[in-house]
Amino acid sequence: MTPRTPLLLLCAVLPLSCGGGGTRTSTPQSGTVMTVGGGPNVVDVVEPLPIFAPPAANQTLYKIFVFERRSQNPIANARVILLRNQPDALYMREPAVRDKILDGKTRSHGCFYTAAEADGTMKWALVTGQGFIPSLVEAGLATGGHVRETRIEVDIVPACKFVIRSPNGDRANNALCSMKPDEDAASNRPGLKANYGWTERADDLGQVIFNREPGAYRLEFSVEQGGHRWYERFTWTGQQEKAREVTLPEQSQEKPW
Repeated sequence: MTPRTPLLLLCAVLPLSCGGGGTRTSTPQSGTVMTVGGGPNVVDVVEPLPIFAPPAANQTLYKIFVFERRSQNPIANARVILLRNQPDALYMREPAVRDKILDGKTRSHGCFYTAAEADGTMKWALVTGQGFIPSLVEAGLATGGHVRETRIEVDIVPACKFVIRSPNGDRANNALCSMKPDEDAASNRPGLKANYGWTERADDLGQVIFNREPGAYRLEFSVEQGGHRWYERFTWTGQQEKAREVTLPEQSQEKPW
């Protein structure tokens, strides 16, 4: 084995991990890219795509490209989860651990990439994170030695924040929260099926963040087990100085729609 052989092998392995290194293309991409972290920002694209080693006979290489729908620019730091099963529609924002193959982020070229076992079954890609309306798409069958490329276009939208409190005033950790379009504002956006992206769990501090375009919505909040339900028709302007606080009622309200 020559002294260069270990280095060549290393370069062949690295691109199969999300955000891995790998060798670079000779011509860098150009333009702008949306990045996420406290809100979208526009920066220059300076990082080229790596040159990918062919997947092994027992692996499938998945490449997920994420672009902003309006500008068609690539998005960096978008959270992408490669899944072996479709997530429960109510909890699309955070799928069960057993369903995840790899959870990572795109780099400045807008690409997430990883190798998965070629077990012959369909895999799914979920794009999510602060500032995005989540999208779920089929990523292709995991067949040996194949490369599956998927392009996902997402919408960058304002973040609407709530703090949910139990009837006694304590923060309602893991509260069940929905912010769905009102019937007259129903969305036909590709990638959104059933309740995908509309319903989420609050965090340990009772905080929940919805990424929503301005418009008319129906709010439905309850405690973790579903009691103490609260409803409201809500017009979201897209602007918010601080999180809105909601205290759940002692007795569940009757559903108004």
